[in-house]
Amino acid sequence: MQMLTRKQGLIVLAALAVLLFCTRFTYFGLSAYCANATMAAFFLGGIHLRRHLPMLVLLAVVVICDGIAFGLGHVPTALLTKASVFEPIAYVMLWYAGSACAQRGLSRLALTAGACVFAALAFALTNGSFYFLSGFFQNTSLAGWGANYVQWAPWYVATTVAYVGAVLMAHEVWERLAAPRLARAAH
Repeated sequence: MQMLTRKQGLIVLAALAVLLFCTRFTYFGLSAYCANATMAAFFLGGIHLRRHLPMLVLLAVVVICDGIAFGLGHVPTALLTKASVFEPIAYVMLWYAGSACAQRGLSRLALTAGACVFAALAFALTNGSFYFLSGFFQNTSLAGWGANYVQWAPWYVATTVAYVGAVLMAHEVWERLAAPRLARAAH
């Protein structure tokens, strides 16, 4: 994928921030109707934006959304544990994975497959850290974590792949239908 202009990059960044807010924050957001798009937003950000500053902006949006949710009591503060430090690490990993995949010039289908692989790895990091470090699980074991991962990973990975696939498909449709018309109109 080619690099975006500054204006296009700001539009993509704003769209990803809105997507995060709407699907991560339950009070004002659409999260009652739409699954959390955080992992997809960071993978897509890596694909389209690649630079460090937009990633930091999206991390700030996540912190703000979570701060509001904790402050309003929509998320119990008990969920804020020492395992929470692994969540932004997983998002950064997704960002750089998306960037690396895009720099290799992968097809949209291959990018979506990459989202599947890296979402599974990111979820392993966040789920594993929560399982072992949160204090919510007694008698932790690798087998116990494996069962927990198998229970929850399909939902999180499928949601990420669905968002990434939908965005990349929309981009493909845009390039095939709208972009040539705009180019002809410019001449």
